Amino acid sequence: MKVYEMSFRDMDQKMVEIHGMKMVKLLEKMGLKLDNLYGALMYGYIDHNAGFIFEIVALETKKRNIEYRIVPIGVSCKIPRFDVQEMDIQILDNVNVELFQDKIDMVEKATEVSKELEELRLYKELDPSRHLEYPDDIMVYFLDEGKDVEACWVRLEGIQDGKMYGTVLTALHQNFGVKEKDTIYFGMTEMEDHKLACVWVKEDE
Repeated sequence: MKVYEMSFRDMDQKMVEIHGMKMVKLLEKMGLKLDNLYGALMYGYIDHNAGFIFEIVALETKKRNIEYRIVPIGVSCKIPRFDVQEMDIQILDNVNVELFQDKIDMVEKATEVSKELEELRLYKELDPSRHLEYPDDIMVYFLDEGKDVEACWVRLEGIQDGKMYGTVLTALHQNFGVKEKDTIYFGMTEMEDHKLACVWVKEDE
């Protein structure tokens, strides 16, 4: 299965494997060169700001049999999801993660988020509004009487009193009284096509 066909949940906090010529070329471009290089064993995770990332924990070489060269604990080699979208990926359930636990612990500590945000990542109703490569980034529609509906990316931060809130990532073309980097509160509603969408509605002053 291709990476772009996978939900981020299928790969999050999982050991995965990608190999083949495209992957080898990418690794070599990163300066990771070995004789008989075949692919990489990686740990998938969400970085709140950088999006979905694969951390390389071992390089694969193949002559007759596949062998693994573990990446040292002090070396971090990251691949954004975007760079491997068209590549075939395998989710590995039978890997001895103890070999890589120190590196996994470092990644998880560095990317720790609130319980609220962890729960919102499980909320599948948000998936149509999520950015493919940045799971915490949500497409929000801005509604205000007398203005055209406008969409904008918002980085989800949490939920409070039943409303989600996040940081506006891009400037709006119309004046909604909201600017880039502002924190806004928004909800979900059913649109005319009966699909759920995230919306911000200007409140009466």
